[in-house]
Amino acid sequence: EGISETDIWECIASLEKIFKVDPARKYLSGHSMGGYGAWTISMKSVNTWAALGIRAGALWYDPEVMNDEVFETLKDIPVYFVVGNMDGLYSINFSAYQNLLAAGNENTEFVTFDGGHESLAANVEDMYLWIKNFTNDDWNMSSDKPGVVHSLHQSVNCFPNPVRDNALLICQL
Repeated sequence: EGISETDIWECIASLEKIFKVDPARKYLSGHSMGGYGAWTISMKSVNTWAALGIRAGALWYDPEVMNDEVFETLKDIPVYFVVGNMDGLYSINFSAYQNLLAAGNENTEFVTFDGGHESLAANVEDMYLWIKNFTNDDWNMSSDKPGVVHSLHQSVNCFPNPVRDNALLICQL
């Protein structure tokens, strides 16, 4: 929210100046508070994203992100949840998953693993392999948030590595 959300839009704008990005294949994901951020940003710009990846999202942070209007807004966007079965955020993520199903979302997945609040590389890769199957052919550039573009002075992780045909770029802020 606030400046952190602005940072995300600026990062995207910077990446789009460097790389050719297919607007129908933009994916948003995050872990913990980043999962909360991905969830809330997607609510405001649903036409931008082809799919979401929520890894142990801190969706308890604001009760307003867990209401029927939100689930109705997100019912057409594929959402992949992954959370450890001993994570304190398990129940809120499972509730979000169930509410998306109840709203009619036919492309949502809930994955658990034995563990707590960690973000495992294998889970990130599995999430990527699932979300990359989706495109947003109804993308709408007008939903993108304008931002001031700053030069990109950060490392960029890429999955798979080495890149063959497609890659997932992760910009860590």
